[in-house]
Amino acid sequence: MVRCKTTQNFYYCRLSLIPLMAAVGYVSIQNFYYCRSTVILYGIMKKKNYIMETSDVLSIIAIGISLISIIWNAISYFKFDKPLKQMDIETKRIEIAKHKKEEEDKKKAIIKGEFLYQGEGKYYHFSVINEGKCVAKNVVIHLPKEHIDAVSPIGKIDILPSNQPIIYRVSPTYKCKNIVMVEFQWDDDYEEKQHSIEPIVVPHVVQRVFD
Repeated sequence: MVRCKTTQNFYYCRLSLIPLMAAVGYVSIQNFYYCRSTVILYGIMKKKNYIMETSDVLSIIAIGISLISIIWNAISYFKFDKPLKQMDIETKRIEIAKHKKEEEDKKKAIIKGEFLYQGEGKYYHFSVINEGKCVAKNVVIHLPKEHIDAVSPIGKIDILPSNQPIIYRVSPTYKCKNIVMVEFQWDDDYEEKQHSIEPIVVPHVVQRVFD
């Protein structure tokens, strides 16, 4: 058996032996009808005193080996090679999907927000950051006004690079709960008018409001 370093090469090496062994078996079977093996079988059936020679025995052995090889390779294909081929196809499909996702991620911006309590009475910092690999453009932030008052103006962000947060000063209202829904809109290289609504925790808000 030819040695293969990879599963794929192993499959192709095993598979390549099938037509070779089939050809050998076919030639041997063809020769069966023209060699003295025919005489052997006929002699056994008709002339019970027929004596086989060494070449006759070798011919029959060659035919038997060829048939066994064909059967073994057929069994090996359906039991081993075919599942390996299916595994290779599935592996390639996964690799293609992974590569496609990686290429898409390079074109995407991911906008996240976080409320940070500074221990300054009712005031918080609201941090906006782009966690994606692509620059975000035309970023718009919608804070729920019934829950959050923007102390410092929050306007449209023309450019938001990766991992460079922008900080705003805000204050929760008396209606604010410990989680608020914040809406983000932006453009990136993957798609324009990207949109997400994120539930963001406002730490200590319950204690602060009712203290």
